[in-house]
Amino acid sequence: MKKLFALGGVVLLAVLFSGCGEMLHREIVVQSQSARSDIFAEVDKDAPVPAEFGAVQIKASIKTRHKGYYASNLGTPNVGKSGFPFLLNIDGQAAEWKIDGEKENTPRFEKGMLMPEGGEGMRYILNKTIRVKKGPHRVFFGLSRDNIIQEFDLNIKEGPSTLEIIPVYKSDPIIDIRRPENNEASYAYGIKRLDVYYDGERIKTLPDTVLMKIFGQ
Repeated sequence: MKKLFALGGVVLLAVLFSGCGEMLHREIVVQSQSARSDIFAEVDKDAPVPAEFGAVQIKASIKTRHKGYYASNLGTPNVGKSGFPFLLNIDGQAAEWKIDGEKENTPRFEKGMLMPEGGEGMRYILNKTIRVKKGPHRVFFGLSRDNIIQEFDLNIKEGPSTLEIIPVYKSDPIIDIRRPENNEASYAYGIKRLDVYYDGERIKTLPDTVLMKIFGQ
């Protein structure tokens, strides 16, 4: 009976999140459209930086299941394919980079602990540099395939700096409901959220702002 209740809870959550996922996807579509073209430009990482401008190296490393990880791939047919899309929008100017992944097989356990990125899967690495005027900017970052979005204010420094996007993975939904204290996150369950760091400092993100825009408030 407990297993039945747990499964029912997972089904209910899946229904709720499917509707939310559609709204998140619509927000990604909106953010992928450029209203401006004068905010930033992609440059070589070694290019000289003019005065009053910053050269921001954007880094992200995402691991997903490969196509054959599960027979059904848990309803995510795009997993493990080439052209993984990373979306960036700064002050209304958008850019999308599609990255081809590489197969990776790393130990699942280390010192008896399950490693969040341990196992066989696909690794997608984003490493781009943009030139943008120093000062405050509103930044939107999204993973189109996963309907994962993050929005934050960023005060760009003059000269070189690094913006790092770090995935936080989900945990097993069944174990999470029945025994949450025993659950551990893994890339195999997908991405829960994105954490943002600027030159090593954690940046406060704006989930409430994003949700308000999605629900039209």
